[in-house]
Amino acid sequence: MCRIISFRENSLDPDELEYLYAIRRCLIDPRPFVGFDSHTTGPLAIYLLALIKILTGFSKLYQLRLVTYFCFILPSLYFIYDALKPGAKIIGATAFTVFVCISNFPSFGPYYDGIFCYNTEYQLLFYSAILYWITQHPYTKTRLLGVALLIFILPLVKFQAIPITLFFAFFISLKLILEKEYNYLKFTVIAYVAFMSIGLIYLVSNGLLEDFYYFYLVKNLTYMSSNALGQSSIDPTNFFHRVNLFYSFLYIFLLIFLYSLINKISASKFSFRSFFLHPLTYSFSFLVISTITIIVSKNDFGHYYIFLFVPASIFIADLYHALSHKNDSRNHIYAIFMIILIANFNYRFVGKSCELVWNKMNAKSVEHLNFGKPLNSIIEKELIDWLKNHHTAKKETILSLGWTQSQAMYYELQDDYLPMYSKSNFFYYKNSFETKNTVIFKKEESILINALASEKPLFIVDTWNLLAELKGTQLPQFVANHYDLKLTLNKNKVYQRKND
Repeated sequence: MCRIISFRENSLDPDELEYLYAIRRCLIDPRPFVGFDSHTTGPLAIYLLALIKILTGFSKLYQLRLVTYFCFILPSLYFIYDALKPGAKIIGATAFTVFVCISNFPSFGPYYDGIFCYNTEYQLLFYSAILYWITQHPYTKTRLLGVALLIFILPLVKFQAIPITLFFAFFISLKLILEKEYNYLKFTVIAYVAFMSIGLIYLVSNGLLEDFYYFYLVKNLTYMSSNALGQSSIDPTNFFHRVNLFYSFLYIFLLIFLYSLINKISASKFSFRSFFLHPLTYSFSFLVISTITIIVSKNDFGHYYIFLFVPASIFIADLYHALSHKNDSRNHIYAIFMIILIANFNYRFVGKSCELVWNKMNAKSVEHLNFGKPLNSIIEKELIDWLKNHHTAKKETILSLGWTQSQAMYYELQDDYLPMYSKSNFFYYKNSFETKNTVIFKKEESILINALASEKPLFIVDTWNLLAELKGTQLPQFVANHYDLKLTLNKNKVYQRKND
């Protein structure tokens, strides 16, 4: 109940606005990297959201939040529970529940980035849970076909998923080799190459290969590189700071793991094969790779820690199973693990949730429970009202120069205008100019001017004061030649197309 209310009440998040913008663009022109774009989010993630929108007809953010949240979180819990060893299922499910609550509901505060629905991380959580489930069952060609498909899909859901993709590819391949399942390995490789070939043929036949290279590879690698486009460099201490704040109980399980590992190595003869095939090796390696994925993603955003849900839950469950298996003290071990987990459940959130639901049921005020920034703090209401009053019977195109403000504007005007231009934001355009990255800027400028030349939108809204900052470049000159200034507000200017 609280999740439903919070998704209905809390404000819009920039990434969610970006997803909605990409969905609208995708339904207008479904070609990836040309028809739509969404920063580090891959095209397959947007295709799935667009499919959900088509099937449900939902147009509001909170509706899509609910669908994507429950469609990915609950099935992920099922796959983890079903795949875990008997006796460790409850521990794994409890750990997963604790992680979900910690990440998404640390507080009811203004603009906390964890309360929102980050569709790509939820999708990756779901796909990785399926991959784990497959690896815990006897291999068949159908399941290995699913492995090949998911390994192909993961990097196209989110670019930062490449480390996790490589982990699954390496681990499953090496496991098949050690088990001498060479025919299955050959089948999996051929299936993966087939999926890659289909994707490559699609890009080439639609003239999208160059766009894929620039939009998805060059720009994302540039974004992730140190100090690129004004972004901070990779700093591992950010990860440990947030872990210390929200996930410090993980250290207890890691210490238990190291202690048991040292005892295991010293008590028996080491065998690479038995060590590699041990469930704890798999889950611990998965946890390490997920940690690396978060760190190399660079910006310390709370939603990146969704990557930890599956591997950390599996690791804790496998650790419990390894310690309790054939151990007379298994009840004591179970109690210790459950006490650690339950002690870290977010009880403060439970209290706030109950208060929220009770107040809603009794029509009481919930203003003291903040859900984030209201829309009017992101985009001026006067701007939205003016544009609504000046729209035509025919849905005209509109272009906004900006990022969060632009997407908030597109969301508010979705019934009145069509979004112009395949880009969901001007992040690269603005930052490459400021950091003097001429390669990125010239490419972005060329794409923008060509799009404007082929279809001039009715209005151009400058939410970032870009036209003043970019004097001497093509965009201010293009606007001066083809547009008149019609409205000036505190934060925005509106330019209307001249009558040719």
